[in-house]
Amino acid sequence: MKSILAIILLFIPILTEDSTVFRLVKVTGTTGNYQITGELNPASKEFFYTVEDGHNELVKEERVLLKGKEEKWRPFSLKIQIPREKLPGNGSLILHLYEKDKSGEIQNSFPMLLERF
Repeated sequence: MKSILAIILLFIPILTEDSTVFRLVKVTGTTGNYQITGELNPASKEFFYTVEDGHNELVKEERVLLKGKEEKWRPFSLKIQIPREKLPGNGSLILHLYEKDKSGEIQNSFPMLLERF
Protein backbone atom coordinates (compact mmCIF):
# COMPACT_ATOMS: atom_id res chain seq x y z
CA MET A 1 0.00 0.00 0.00
CA LYS A 2 2.81 2.44 0.85
CA SER A 3 4.43 1.92 -2.56
CA ILE A 4 1.17 2.63 -4.35
CA LEU A 5 0.78 5.81 -2.33
CA ALA A 6 4.33 6.85 -3.22
CA ILE A 7 3.69 6.32 -6.93
CA ILE A 8 0.51 8.37 -6.79
CA LEU A 9 2.35 11.18 -5.00
CA LEU A 10 4.95 11.40 -7.76
CA PHE A 11 2.27 12.86 -10.01
CA ILE A 12 0.73 15.25 -7.47
CA PRO A 13 2.18 18.64 -6.54
CA ILE A 14 3.56 19.03 -3.02
CA LEU A 15 0.73 18.34 -0.60
CA THR A 16 -0.05 21.18 1.75
CA GLU A 17 -3.76 20.65 2.31
CA ASP A 18 -4.96 20.24 5.84
CA SER A 19 -6.72 17.15 7.15
CA THR A 20 -9.05 16.75 10.09
CA VAL A 21 -6.09 15.73 12.28
CA PHE A 22 -3.00 17.44 10.75
CA ARG A 23 -2.88 21.03 9.55
CA LEU A 24 -0.43 23.80 8.67
CA VAL A 25 2.28 21.20 8.00
CA LYS A 26 5.41 22.77 6.53
CA VAL A 27 8.77 21.31 5.51
CA THR A 28 12.08 23.12 5.36
CA GLY A 29 15.47 21.70 4.46
CA THR A 30 17.05 19.67 1.69
CA THR A 31 19.33 16.72 0.93
CA GLY A 32 18.37 14.58 3.89
CA ASN A 33 18.00 17.23 6.61
CA TYR A 34 14.42 18.30 7.20
CA GLN A 35 12.48 20.25 9.79
CA ILE A 36 8.74 19.58 9.81
CA THR A 37 6.32 21.74 11.78
CA GLY A 38 2.57 21.75 12.00
CA GLU A 39 -0.42 21.34 14.21
CA LEU A 40 -2.23 18.20 15.28
CA ASN A 41 -5.72 17.56 16.63
CA PRO A 42 -4.91 14.19 18.18
CA ALA A 43 -7.21 11.42 19.30
CA SER A 44 -4.48 10.41 21.78
CA LYS A 45 -1.19 11.77 23.13
CA GLU A 46 0.87 10.33 20.29
CA PHE A 47 1.26 10.08 16.55
CA PHE A 48 3.61 8.21 14.21
CA TYR A 49 5.61 8.81 11.06
CA THR A 50 7.74 7.03 8.47
CA VAL A 51 9.76 8.26 5.49
CA GLU A 52 10.03 6.30 2.25
CA ASP A 53 11.13 6.70 -1.34
CA GLY A 54 8.42 4.54 -2.88
CA HIS A 55 10.54 1.39 -2.73
CA ASN A 56 12.34 1.54 0.61
CA GLU A 57 11.42 2.72 4.06
CA LEU A 58 14.27 5.10 4.92
CA VAL A 59 12.97 6.01 8.37
CA LYS A 60 11.20 3.17 10.13
CA GLU A 61 8.10 3.93 12.14
CA GLU A 62 8.77 6.51 14.83
CA ARG A 63 6.38 7.24 17.67
CA VAL A 64 6.06 10.86 18.84
CA LEU A 65 4.67 11.58 22.29
CA LEU A 66 2.97 14.95 22.58
CA LYS A 67 3.95 17.24 25.43
CA GLY A 68 2.45 20.40 26.80
CA LYS A 69 -1.10 21.54 27.35
CA GLU A 70 -3.89 19.54 25.86
CA GLU A 71 -5.48 21.85 23.32
CA LYS A 72 -7.64 21.13 20.32
CA TRP A 73 -4.74 21.96 17.96
CA ARG A 74 -1.31 21.15 19.37
CA PRO A 75 1.90 22.26 17.66
CA PHE A 76 4.49 19.65 16.73
CA SER A 77 7.99 19.73 15.32
CA LEU A 78 10.13 16.94 13.86
CA LYS A 79 13.76 16.84 12.78
CA ILE A 80 14.51 14.12 10.26
CA GLN A 81 18.00 13.28 9.08
CA ILE A 82 18.70 10.77 6.33
CA PRO A 83 22.32 10.04 5.31
CA ARG A 84 23.17 11.25 1.79
CA GLU A 85 24.12 7.75 0.66
CA LYS A 86 20.57 6.55 1.40
CA LEU A 87 18.84 9.31 -0.59
CA PRO A 88 17.34 8.27 -3.93
CA GLY A 89 19.25 9.26 -7.05
CA ASN A 90 16.01 9.89 -8.89
CA GLY A 91 12.72 9.92 -7.05
CA SER A 92 10.89 11.40 -4.09
CA LEU A 93 11.01 11.28 -0.32
CA ILE A 94 7.58 10.96 1.25
CA LEU A 95 6.77 11.68 4.88
CA HIS A 96 3.79 9.71 6.16
CA LEU A 97 2.18 11.16 9.32
CA TYR A 98 -0.57 9.14 10.98
CA GLU A 99 -2.30 8.00 14.13
CA LYS A 100 -3.19 4.47 15.17
CA ASP A 101 -6.42 3.18 16.61
CA LYS A 102 -6.60 0.93 19.68
CA SER A 103 -6.01 -2.17 17.57
CA GLY A 104 -2.87 -0.68 16.00
CA GLU A 105 -4.39 0.07 12.59
CA ILE A 106 -3.25 3.23 10.80
CA GLN A 107 -5.81 6.02 10.69
CA ASN A 108 -5.86 9.69 9.72
CA SER A 109 -3.01 9.25 7.26
CA PHE A 110 -1.34 12.44 6.02
CA PRO A 111 1.31 11.88 3.31
CA MET A 112 3.58 14.77 2.38
CA LEU A 113 6.36 15.19 -0.14
CA LEU A 114 9.66 16.09 1.53
CA GLU A 115 11.78 16.44 -1.59
CA ARG A 116 12.10 15.36 -5.23
CA PHE A 117 15.46 14.30 -6.60
